[in-house]
Amino acid sequence: MKKLITILLALLFITQAAQAQLKITNTKLLPLLKGSTTYVVIGEKSSDEAKIYMDLYKKYWTFSTPEFITVKQMKEHYKPGNSFITFSRVETSYYKKDGSVSYTSNQWDFWVCTEKGIKKKEGPYYHCDEVAKYFMTFGYGGEGDGRNTYIEPEEAIGLFTPGKAKNIIQWANTCLEKGESKDNGSAITDKDELAKVKKGILLIPNDIFESPDDAKKIMANYPHKFELVDADALDDKIYTTDDEFYYLAFNCNKLFRVVSVKNAKTGQVVFARNMIALDTKVHLLKKDIEALENAIGKN
Repeated sequence: MKKLITILLALLFITQAAQAQLKITNTKLLPLLKGSTTYVVIGEKSSDEAKIYMDLYKKYWTFSTPEFITVKQMKEHYKPGNSFITFSRVETSYYKKDGSVSYTSNQWDFWVCTEKGIKKKEGPYYHCDEVAKYFMTFGYGGEGDGRNTYIEPEEAIGLFTPGKAKNIIQWANTCLEKGESKDNGSAITDKDELAKVKKGILLIPNDIFESPDDAKKIMANYPHKFELVDADALDDKIYTTDDEFYYLAFNCNKLFRVVSVKNAKTGQVVFARNMIALDTKVHLLKKDIEALENAIGKN
């Protein structure tokens, strides 16, 4: 019975916050937001880090007009209907029979201020109309207390590296422009894009494997061309070039695991599989690569 409850809780968590994919739920708001001003909480605009993110929005965000502000300036724009984009960090813990485990995630949020949120003590960010979300686990371990702790957006801006931020902005903007609803727990298989993956070289960051030997074992039977690359070098390549290439992304937080392939030029997720991962390894497994093999085809 306990195991069943644990699985049901995991399924609920996946539907609410499955990570490494884009979630767009409130498509009714899109016509109202299209072409309007969106306040992007970016931190002190004079910092080198902030300039990187501002340049990304200026180049790749066309759905609305970005206006860059700091956390302190948010209150000036708290009016019903005003939209915001924030980078946030969430520290979450969940319970296991042998104790609780915590993990840390970063979020990209596109949300609209509501009258109810303005009146609430916690503030509009916690009582908003969510438009889009991108949720990614980036760390785990240690004891947890079963609660969510939200870190202010300004402190968390650097948690998405420039390459990842670029692809998130691109993909979110494309889907919002199309008015597409996105369920972040759905499988994705784009046959046309995967045909290009099959013919080209798939770049795989080496930090998603448990060890170099593990990488050799997992990739031993993968029938197509691939290259293991340094994760930082891959992110820099995504950020600094507009070349079309494809790379593997992986996330796992012991509740669920997501393996995906992305087009670095557009940020498009061309393949994704979400799987429950109760008490399993937090690195790429052979079954993750096999899921990709089955989608691409072996010949």
